[in-house]
Amino acid sequence: MVRYPSPPLLQPAERIGLAFPDEAKHRYVIEVSSGGKKWQRVIDQSDTDSTDRRRIAVGDFGRGIDYGPGIAKLPSARLCGTVIGTTGSYGDNPAATRAAAFDGRLDTFFDAPATNDAWTGLDLGPGHSKRVTAIASAPRTGGKFPERMIRGRFQGSNKSDFSEAVDLFTVTGIPKAGTLTTVNVHTTAHFRYLRYLSPDGGSANVAEIVFLGSP
Repeated sequence: MVRYPSPPLLQPAERIGLAFPDEAKHRYVIEVSSGGKKWQRVIDQSDTDSTDRRRIAVGDFGRGIDYGPGIAKLPSARLCGTVIGTTGSYGDNPAATRAAAFDGRLDTFFDAPATNDAWTGLDLGPGHSKRVTAIASAPRTGGKFPERMIRGRFQGSNKSDFSEAVDLFTVTGIPKAGTLTTVNVHTTAHFRYLRYLSPDGGSANVAEIVFLGSP
């Protein structure tokens, strides 16, 4: 168990990286507290099948967030989870892996090693399925990169391989670069796994993704 105390006067983390000694089904939970007495579980990977040695957990891990230049102002109702999806990046660039889509920055982006069938998303954890109410996203900036999101789909599923996926939103136009664009999602279903599935030729190029939801 990872416990992260975050008093209101301290700048909190929005991403927590974990490095395990080997590639195995390491399981964990992350809890946060403002005073060290009452703890709230925000990340639950107690039954994950992932064998990734390095994991990135994203969410609201505290208060008083200080946003600097190039930082996306993330909605406080965003859903917390562990980053999942296509591993690696084009040219093995460590700054352009799937986690870049959840780092709160609009000047970084995911650039998958494959142009087709690439995706990035979140595992909300067992017993933490949520109803998605809105999705905010921003494309990779520069040239025609924003066009790579056209026909991209945001999906929810309760199977880790998305064999039973539900489309929540499909990008039909060129998204505006340099800003988060929010769309409402109308569904009563609850999902544990959420993702952005890139269209063919898109290389999963996306700068930032925020899933908003409710219990």
